[in-house]
Amino acid sequence: EEAFKDNTSVESIVINGTELEIGDRAFENCIGLTKLVMADSIAYVGESAFEGCTALAEVSFSYGLEKIAPYAFFACDSLKSVTLYPNLKEMGEFAFYDCENLETVVIPSDFTVIPQGAFGDCAKLTNLSLPLSIDVIDNDAFTGCASLKTVYYVGSSIAWYGIEWGEGNDLLFQVSYNNFNHLHDFKATVSKEPDCTNFGTAVNTCVCGYTYFDNKIMVYL
Repeated sequence: EEAFKDNTSVESIVINGTELEIGDRAFENCIGLTKLVMADSIAYVGESAFEGCTALAEVSFSYGLEKIAPYAFFACDSLKSVTLYPNLKEMGEFAFYDCENLETVVIPSDFTVIPQGAFGDCAKLTNLSLPLSIDVIDNDAFTGCASLKTVYYVGSSIAWYGIEWGEGNDLLFQVSYNNFNHLHDFKATVSKEPDCTNFGTAVNTCVCGYTYFDNKIMVYL
């Protein structure tokens, strides 16, 4: 924890495959940090781990990431895109709050609860992709997202109204009304080639950013 907190000279971080988590406040206020690459072994990003990293513009999230703690990327002013993957099970409150230049967010399949303030005051957020699995959008999860124009959602209006809506998300609700029944157009990228004894793996990504994994790619003879 706090291994590089307040370090102003760190510019780029590549976390290797031997690490399982990024500790609480590990890189808090590293104002020179511009790029982060997580190994797929990373399952947890700690509380305030990158809070105040105002120059952090590029983050490659781990495919294995399961939990993002509260305030993990709070006030990362330069971050423009957040694409999360289907292993993610939990996100803490205000995880991406006040990322003022954030434009695109992709919430993965099977994710269920967007917590309080998660993307609040992301004033430039324009594009949002939400899965059918969403059950709860908590208070102020998208408050202050005045630029929101496009919301991709594969469910029907009945499913949309069935979500438990917290206060402060009126704009998201209204914008989304015109985006029901988005039809995904997937492009597959093979990440592991199959052979005669083992399945391969592919990442399938729609133009809206929605992603799912196919872990049973076969060799056809």
